[in-house]
Order: sequence, then C-alpha cells, then structure tokens
Amino acid sequence: MINAQKRRLPAEWERQSFIQFTFPHKNSDWANNYEKNIACFVNIIEKVAEFNPVIVGCENIKNTQILFRNHTKFPIHFVKVDFQ
Repeated sequence: MINAQKRRLPAEWERQSFIQFTFPHKNSDWANNYEKNIACFVNIIEKVAEFNPVIVGCENIKNTQILFRNHTKFPIHFVKVDFQ
C-alpha cells in the first residue's frame, strides 16, 4: 500500500515538463459550435506554448497540426488518441 503522506500534487505555478491538452473532435461534448471551440482551443494552446512545452492528444494529427502557427517559443507535440 502506498503511503498517502508521501504523495503530493505540485501547484500549477511550479516547474512542469509539459502541459497536456485533449483536442476536441466532432463526436465530443464540444460538437456544439465545433468551429468556434476549435479556434478557442488553438488560441489557448498557442498561448500556453509561449511559456511551456505542450502535448496535444488528438483524433487526427495531420488535421490538427495544420490549425497551428509554427512560431511558439516552446514546442507543441501531437499524439494520436482513439476516442471510442
């Protein structure tokens, strides 16, 4: 059994290896106003990538990558996720 007193959750302002996002897809809760939601996610992710590396879990890497400008200070990595 793990000793619960040794575990801790770091605060959001502490140094982090990366920030992870799950990108919305058309069959998700974000389907309503999908295009507007996509623009918002892209904006948020690009802003975060000015300060931290980002990992984006997405349904289709190629279709998601083309939505982003490629001039953020930190990298944005894309990972395919099966949403089933």
